[in-house]
Amino acid sequence: MDQGRYYNRAVSSSTRGVIAGGTGDITGSPAMTSNMQYVTISSEGGSNDFGEMDFARNGLVPASNNTRGLLAAGYVSPANIRDTQILFITIPTTGNSNGFGSLSEAQDQGAGINSPTRGVFAGCKNPARSDVISFVTISTLGDAEDFGNLTTSKGAMPGASSSTRGLIFGGDDGSNFINNIDLITIPTLGDATDFGDLLAINAESTAASSQLRGLCAGGETPTGGGWTNVIQYVTIATAGNAIDFGDLTVARGNDLGGFSDAHGGLAQ
Repeated sequence: MDQGRYYNRAVSSSTRGVIAGGTGDITGSPAMTSNMQYVTISSEGGSNDFGEMDFARNGLVPASNNTRGLLAAGYVSPANIRDTQILFITIPTTGNSNGFGSLSEAQDQGAGINSPTRGVFAGCKNPARSDVISFVTISTLGDAEDFGNLTTSKGAMPGASSSTRGLIFGGDDGSNFINNIDLITIPTLGDATDFGDLLAINAESTAASSQLRGLCAGGETPTGGGWTNVIQYVTIATAGNAIDFGDLTVARGNDLGGFSDAHGGLAQ
């Protein structure tokens, strides 16, 4: 990438991944950024400039289909507030973000879930943990509507999805880290149910998915504030606990930007 970043989030089409916002190294230098970078998933190589968001942001909540990427809320600089605004980009092109609508509450570090038609935003870490799930129709513009509630209030967790099912991996409830995986059915409305448990308890991890599998990678461990290199997976169509997939090249955390070319927002 152009620089090291954390608290960044990403959206993707079947060909491109776009990494948005974030903060520089752990000392805060470089500072929070409004920049978006993209890569071509089928090839190897560094990132390229995509455009700019309206403000510097981190802790965004992402969702996308094959055309549009949504970047919701987050922590905004220089105002130093958490926001309700949803931004959108057109993934096959490059350019700056545009306004889409708003969430019902200011937040950051929630889980984003995709189907070809809906973007779903679940929970948040700040200013307080939340169990709210909301959704938008990706092809239109407008404010988010109520979807249901998570099994508990939590934040600092990623989402993964097939075109019909969404999973929310782990997180923290403000007092403890959570190993639970929540399940929602994206085409309907309703509360999350229990899917199973993570193999390794973590928060501030990342996720990626195909239509068959959801992966949860890295994150902060509950002891000592260290990072993990563990990658774990579940089969989205069935309920059950996570299974070991492999390891990241190094231990990583602080809301990595994960994406794939076959997630639930991409019709198969």
